[in-house]
Amino acid sequence: MKPSMKPSPKMAMLAALLALGLPWLANGAAAETRTFGCPSRAIETGIREAVPSPWFRVFRSGGLTRTWVEPIGGGRSRLVCDYGPAGRLTRIVLPPWRCRPAGLSGFTCTAGRTPPPPPPPPAGPRVVASGTLTLPTSQAADLDRGRVTGRGADIRNLAPSYIRAVDGAMIADGFGRNPPGYEGCRRARYKQRAILPDSDRATGFHYCVRTNEGRISVLRLRSVSYGPGGQLVFDFTTWE
Repeated sequence: MKPSMKPSPKMAMLAALLALGLPWLANGAAAETRTFGCPSRAIETGIREAVPSPWFRVFRSGGLTRTWVEPIGGGRSRLVCDYGPAGRLTRIVLPPWRCRPAGLSGFTCTAGRTPPPPPPPPAGPRVVASGTLTLPTSQAADLDRGRVTGRGADIRNLAPSYIRAVDGAMIADGFGRNPPGYEGCRRARYKQRAILPDSDRATGFHYCVRTNEGRISVLRLRSVSYGPGGQLVFDFTTWE
């Protein structure tokens, strides 16, 4: 019968490190929890070599006083068992194991599949056109491109200074002087309709438009004038 071979201290330490580092890498299983205790409740240190008489060796004894975990970079950490005057015992823990001290009982370590990062927040609305437009009576404006034009228009200034949604666009009830922003206009109720702003109180009023290309636009009236030469002046922002 062959004699059994006792593993060397280095091999024993390597086996311990692999025991900490490999289970997660092997199968990517769900989170696992393990407890690791300090090797002893008390240790004794000192000179072990034989010394000639009348010299004698002095040993230092120490009981386990506390434990802690020390990050050392690269996702690794060091478990520390402190024996006071007798010194400390430590071991390295490899990622993805994460350990915390459990008093004098040792350490509680968990490992498992690294959770995926949270999804990025949804992209906010992008402004495709904005500015100030002056819209004379009977003229129309394309809010998708921010220009006064007869082609692809979304609103038209009709005498006596009505704002009418045209060509498939829709307009919502006014929001007064409180700017609704993109979200307010997105939730607004739209109709194929015309609006007659009050010229005495129109300054600063907001209206939402869903363009005929499906975008959201908000208008802020600067001025309204009726009669010959009447016009609408408004600021606008269109998002998609």
